[in-house]
Amino acid sequence: MEKLLADVLKGFQKAGQRPTEGEGKRIWDELQKAYKENLEHIKKVEAAAKALAERKSKEAAEALKKLAEEAIPGLKLAEQAVQKGASWLEDNVPGVIQGAKDLAKQVTKEVADRKKQADEAYNDIIAKMKKAAEDELGDEGKKMKEELEKAYKENQEHIRKVAEAAKDLAKRETEAAAEALRKAAEKTVPGFQTVEDLAQKATNWWNSD
Repeated sequence: MEKLLADVLKGFQKAGQRPTEGEGKRIWDELQKAYKENLEHIKKVEAAAKALAERKSKEAAEALKKLAEEAIPGLKLAEQAVQKGASWLEDNVPGVIQGAKDLAKQVTKEVADRKKQADEAYNDIIAKMKKAAEDELGDEGKKMKEELEKAYKENQEHIRKVAEAAKDLAKRETEAAAEALRKAAEKTVPGFQTVEDLAQKATNWWNSD
């Protein structure tokens, strides 16, 4: 029960959703109270159990039995508070996910690795095309250069959004933030492919003469 209480309280705190009014605040206060009272009961039971182990007397056994019985209503209240808190969190706060920071790092690394590939393909041919004279490029070359630069610029914007989403996930650690990161990362994939394809097309055209 202690762990369940702590987990629900952590859910409120992690999501930055400590309620300040209404139903949420009432549940928050109940949770805090139940958590403190439950900890106090546990301490007393542990102390009585220790006394029984040391003294092994009828009085010590009776004291432990009495404390254990007193703890039952408290545990029931704590259980009810946990259920209310979990329900409120489910309805009002996106679920907190485990390993959010690791997921953010992993996606960031994967995007960075793929960006490196696209950059290599882009930088080589675009440098050549920028140095070329206008008449050397011709209409077709100019069109390819513009398409490539546009695709690269758009992809850079997607990468920036992935970085923002990863930062947000690492900070908030919620399912909603994880979903936003997943969507942002997915959008970068076709962008990388487009840059690489256009870079290859431009390279083939450049080397055709």
